[in-house]
Amino acid sequence: MLAMTDKNGRVWGSIPGLANRAQVSVDDTETALNKFLSPDKYSRTTDHEGRRIEVIDGGWRLLNHAKYRAIRDEEERKEYKKDWIANKRAADKAVDNVDPSRPQYTNTDPDPYTDPLKTTTDSDDAFNLAWKIYPRRAGGNPKGKAQKAWDARIKSGADWHDLWDGLIRYREFCKATGKWRTEYVKQAATFFGPDKHYLEKWEIPDEPKTESLMDRVYRENGTGPQSSGMVLDEDGTVIRPEMDQRPRDIPH
Repeated sequence: MLAMTDKNGRVWGSIPGLANRAQVSVDDTETALNKFLSPDKYSRTTDHEGRRIEVIDGGWRLLNHAKYRAIRDEEERKEYKKDWIANKRAADKAVDNVDPSRPQYTNTDPDPYTDPLKTTTDSDDAFNLAWKIYPRRAGGNPKGKAQKAWDARIKSGADWHDLWDGLIRYREFCKATGKWRTEYVKQAATFFGPDKHYLEKWEIPDEPKTESLMDRVYRENGTGPQSSGMVLDEDGTVIRPEMDQRPRDIPH
């Protein structure tokens, strides 16, 4: 439930939804909730008689949310910072090997590896950060609809960290495949929508293999140099000494 809370410690959902998220039965979920709702004289937190949660309209509120959020934030910040530094170092090393045919980051494009946990642990703030780095798109991309789609995923039990990580993958995919600033970039409302495109891998395809001039000659003539005695002149002309020695231009 900690992973599903908003900034006020509220968890939106139903008992079946919690059971599905936790991969346990509905009965086990009800048993756990009843325990969290009941007083606990052995609890180390004496507030609320040791109760962990209370029922609210549309879900529950974690009574000790602020305490445990601070603990979780510190742990996640350390882990996320570690990954961010590794990604940043890898990006710095790749500067000298930039492919000029691919779109590059500019001073107006936010750094996609900006650590959102530096500034927020709240889903709403995280969305605003995500909106700033969403792939540029030709055509419409309504922010309001994107916000509603984001909120719907969070309310259904999604972790906004998954939405953020998926966006980073999709951003790199759009740049690498030439979709950046085109109508082929998905609207954010679709990307964060019920089809959950943010969970896809968005693997960048390998560069196509370029066929050499010699390989092209062999392929078009259905043979190799050993069996044909073929010679390739400097201007790309094929000479067959065993035939008539007349040059044949390679089609362009």
